[in-house]
Amino acid sequence: DPAAAALANIRGAAAYNDRVTHPSLVATPDESGGTAGTDAGATPDTTGVNSTDKDAVFLDRAERMLKRVLEDERVPELYKLNALMVLAAVKENRGDFDAARQTYEELASRAKNVGQTALQDQAQLQSQMVDRLRTPIVFGPEPKPVTGVKFDTPPVTAEQPSPANGDAATTLPGSTPVDEDGP
Repeated sequence: DPAAAALANIRGAAAYNDRVTHPSLVATPDESGGTAGTDAGATPDTTGVNSTDKDAVFLDRAERMLKRVLEDERVPELYKLNALMVLAAVKENRGDFDAARQTYEELASRAKNVGQTALQDQAQLQSQMVDRLRTPIVFGPEPKPVTGVKFDTPPVTAEQPSPANGDAATTLPGSTPVDEDGP
């Protein structure tokens, strides 16, 4: 069944893509759309490979799976639209923002042609956001360490327990005792 195979490829590709963005949260799929361990040897062997290279392996596999869907004439157009959405996200994760935008624009056009307005709107929104992804996030400078401050509170030791534990007087050094009976 071409639709079932397409769905398995789309879900598998999405899992590979998610593996790049959230590596600790996603099981690695195999090329049949299952997860690692369901088909021995189907998960790419990335033992000893650094994380950047692993990302490339996962994204390459995702792209191959999606191209199978897009090239199969028997696959319904709605499935192909979903494959384009995942393919654009793969291109974003590669840092190829121009290609991602082109894919989103193709998706929006094809979705409009078949009356899929929700996918069209989502693709147009994602296309507009691609430029924001290209711009690195700049954080403020590191705060300078506080120096020159002296605390007159002695450290808590076994010989002088913390007042919070109720083992010693409730008056901290440098403070004034409070008369609990009132004024």
